[in-house]
Amino acid sequence: MLKLQGIEKSFGSNKVLENISLDVPGHTVLGLVGENGAGKSTLMKILGGVQRADSGIITLDDEHVDIKAPRDSLRHGIVSVFQELTLINQLSVEDNLFLLDKTVTKWRTIDRKVRRRKAEQIIEKFKLSMGAQEKVHDLSLGKKQMLEIVRAISQRPKVLLLDEPTSSLGQHEVEWLIQLVQAAREAGSIVWFVSHRWEEVTEFSDSIVVMRNGRLVGQYESRQLAQSEAVRLMTGHSVKSTYPDKSTPSDRVVLEVTHFKNRKLNDISFELHSGEILGLGGLVGHGQDSLLRTIFADVTAKSAGTLKVEGTEVHLKSPSEAITAGIAYVPEDRKTEGLFLYKDIGFNMTFSILKKVVNHVGFIRKGMENEIINEGMERLSIRGGSSMKSINHLSGGNQQKILIQKWLLTKPRVLLLNDVTRGVDIGTKMEIYNIIHDVAKSGVGILMYSTDASELVHLCNRVFVMVRGGFIKCLENKELSEDMIVHYAIGGTESGIQGREGNVAQI
Repeated sequence: MLKLQGIEKSFGSNKVLENISLDVPGHTVLGLVGENGAGKSTLMKILGGVQRADSGIITLDDEHVDIKAPRDSLRHGIVSVFQELTLINQLSVEDNLFLLDKTVTKWRTIDRKVRRRKAEQIIEKFKLSMGAQEKVHDLSLGKKQMLEIVRAISQRPKVLLLDEPTSSLGQHEVEWLIQLVQAAREAGSIVWFVSHRWEEVTEFSDSIVVMRNGRLVGQYESRQLAQSEAVRLMTGHSVKSTYPDKSTPSDRVVLEVTHFKNRKLNDISFELHSGEILGLGGLVGHGQDSLLRTIFADVTAKSAGTLKVEGTEVHLKSPSEAITAGIAYVPEDRKTEGLFLYKDIGFNMTFSILKKVVNHVGFIRKGMENEIINEGMERLSIRGGSSMKSINHLSGGNQQKILIQKWLLTKPRVLLLNDVTRGVDIGTKMEIYNIIHDVAKSGVGILMYSTDASELVHLCNRVFVMVRGGFIKCLENKELSEDMIVHYAIGGTESGIQGREGNVAQI
C-alpha cells in the first residue's frame, strides 16, 4: 500500500500541489489525468526524488518513506520513467541498462561478459529490436523510450511511475507496453500511469485520479468514467467535440516528391495539395521521421529523387534553404530540437524570422518584434504572463504552441508536423487541432506524422501507411480508420483486417 497524506508543493508564490492525499493498494494501475500544469508531473517527481515536497507524509507498506533524492526512491523500490529521457546517448544499450550495476570481477573491474549476457537476456525477454552494443544516439526516439521503460521494469519495482511513457510509441509498441504493465501489476507492483490519450488511460488503469490546478478532484473506476465527464472534471467545462471538420484541399499541388531514396527511405513519391492535411501512419521507426527531415534537408542529402515546391524543382542542402523555399518543420522533441529552454518566450517565437525584425544596421526593431509576439500570444491563447518569461517555466502545452507559432511566422507554403501533440493535455490538443485546421484552410499544405492513429483518422484527408521506409497503402474516405492503419502497419493485406485482439496475439 502506498499512502500520500497532505502533500504540498509551491514554487515561489505559485502553489502547484495542495493537500494531496491518496491511498493506492498493491496490484493496482492508477491512471493520473489532468491538463498540463495540473500538478501530475510534480507529484510524480516528488515520489521519484527529483523534487522535494514542502510538507506531507509518504508511507509505503506501512513504512515512512523520507524521499530527499532519487537514490532514496530507488532504495525503497520506487522507479521512475519521466517524460525527459535519462539515457546517455554516447553509451551503448548495455551500458545504459546497467548504469547502477555493481557487477565486477575479482580485479574490481566491470565484468563485461556477465553484463553482456544479462543485457542480451533482457533484450530477448522484452523483445527489444536493438543490439546490446548499439549506441543509444543511433536509436529512434521510440526505441529510446522502450529502452528506458525496460530498464525501469527490469528492476522489479514496488512502485513504477510512468509519466507519458507512450508519448513516442506507436500502437504496436503501446500494446507491448500494456502487456509489461499487466505483468508488473500481477507481480504485485503499484503502477502510476500518466497519459493524455484517454483510450490508453482507460485501457491501462484500474482506477483514475483526476487533478485540476494542483488539487485532486476525485478518484474513479476507469470503466465508469466517460471521457466527456473526465474532460469536464479536468478543465472545469464541458467539451462538445474534440476534432474540427476536415479541411477541403484544392487541385493546386504545393509539394511534389518523386522517387525519394536513401538509407532509410524506399522510393517515396506523392503529391501534397494546397489546403490538404496528408498523414503518415505506421509503426514507430519505419521512415516517417526520416521523410519529414529529408524534405526539410535536415539529414544527409537524399541519394535519389526530386522535390518540387509549387511546381518549381528545388535542390535543398540545409534547413535554411528549405525555409527560404517555403517549407517549415515542427520537430517531435521541442525540448532538444525546437526551443531554447533558457531563453524567453519572445526570443523563441521570433527566432525563425530574425532577419525580418532587424533594421539595416542589424538592430532588432523592438516595436515590430513586440507587436508580433503579443499578437501571437493572444491568437494562440498563450497563458503564462510576460513575453520576457523564460520558456522553461511554461507548461508543455504552451511551449508546444509557441513552437508551432514560431514556424507559422515564416508564412510557409508547406508545413511538416512531427507528432506535434505528443505530451500535451486534451485541452491544448484541441487548440492545436484547430490551429492545424485553420492553417490548412488558409491554403498551406500540411504533411503530418502522428503516433496517435485517432488524430490521423480525424484530421487528415489521406493517410499513407509506412512500412520499412516505403508507402504500403494510401487510405482515404471510408477506408480511413484506426483499424486499417494498424492492419497495414503490421503487414496486413487486402484479404482481411485484424482487430485489437489479433494485434495483441502477434506481439
